[in-house]
Amino acid sequence: MLTFLPLFLLVGRWIFWPRIPMLDHQVDIATHGSWGRFAAALGRNARRSWIIATVGLLVCVAGLTQLKSGGLGISDSFTSTPDAIVGQRIFDANFSQGAGAPATIIANVGSANEVIKAVSQVPGVATSPGSVCVQVNYAKVASAAKAGLATVTHGECPPVSVQVPGGGGRVAIDAQLVDRYDTQRAIDTVKAIRSAVHPIAGADALVGGATAVNYDTLQASRHDRNLIIPIVLLVILVILALVLRAIVAPVLLILTVVLSFSASLGVSALVFNHLFHFKNADPGFPLFAFIFLVALGIDYNIFLMTRVREETLRYGTHEGVKRGLAVTGGVITSAGVVLASTFAVLGVLPLVFLSELGLPSPSASSWTRSWCAPFWCRPCASTSAGRSGGRRGWPGAVRRMEAEPCHPRPT
Repeated sequence: MLTFLPLFLLVGRWIFWPRIPMLDHQVDIATHGSWGRFAAALGRNARRSWIIATVGLLVCVAGLTQLKSGGLGISDSFTSTPDAIVGQRIFDANFSQGAGAPATIIANVGSANEVIKAVSQVPGVATSPGSVCVQVNYAKVASAAKAGLATVTHGECPPVSVQVPGGGGRVAIDAQLVDRYDTQRAIDTVKAIRSAVHPIAGADALVGGATAVNYDTLQASRHDRNLIIPIVLLVILVILALVLRAIVAPVLLILTVVLSFSASLGVSALVFNHLFHFKNADPGFPLFAFIFLVALGIDYNIFLMTRVREETLRYGTHEGVKRGLAVTGGVITSAGVVLASTFAVLGVLPLVFLSELGLPSPSASSWTRSWCAPFWCRPCASTSAGRSGGRRGWPGAVRRMEAEPCHPRPT
């Protein structure tokens, strides 16, 4: 970007064919064209504009109350109905739903009976005989069946001869659940199992299985979200402070970033629930949406506000904001459209998680992240702050340079 492209542009202006740009000293692009008129209109109504935009974003933020990111069951993870879902529905209709994916408890061999007894008393664990037993070695069962030996009796735990041998003094115990492994009730049961076996002295019990994996993934996603988002915002704040050589302006920009991101999530939640009728959102959706909408879109903030600062040095805060917006408006809008269109491609995939990232997010973010917040909230709020004494650039206040203005050259 910084080496190949500039060198490539040296070959001449013909690469921009069919609209080859020509040198024109008579037209100031900051005051002409649709973006120039748009910036001038905002400049005349700065305070009213940013208040209206902020209220609109806050209305979108209200949709956050309907965002459900507790995870998706296997039957709700597809936008279509593949054979796997059909098979799961047949299994649920004819067999115990919890039989396919039991909870697995790893404990010391000497405490196996005590662990089995404790787990059997947990609500949500199947109560039929043989529901909580040491894992079966099905290869041994098959070999015994070929030899005509009866090894497993219905309703009882298998004998030691066909159990999975413990390694390193540890043993694996399967506990059949009442509910299917990807439901919230199964997760509650696994949490109860952990609470029941962890206090057993000498057992050193660990609870795993498909349900435990889902629950731990959900907890990890929440932890990463609560850790990564503040760190990224802090890093962005530091970068903006260095670029703009100010403190107040970067804080203002970070507030608009948080507001626009929250508004995007709010609109997405409404789309998920009322347009696409998704059962839930993936637990990793807020974090991935943050990375796509904020981390990939922060260059819009830097691009806009850097140009605003340059124009402010020559023309003052009010005129500088208008000129910066007029010059960068078309480029930032185009970049936002490209970003939204790129991620919209994910919407054609049959997974709900990718559809959540690919369909609602671009439509929401193209307005809130790439247009409303950059072109309404930030410039108008900056203009209002500039009219209040230039505190936007504190502590390195941006002062107008006493330089010769750039007038059109006569021909």
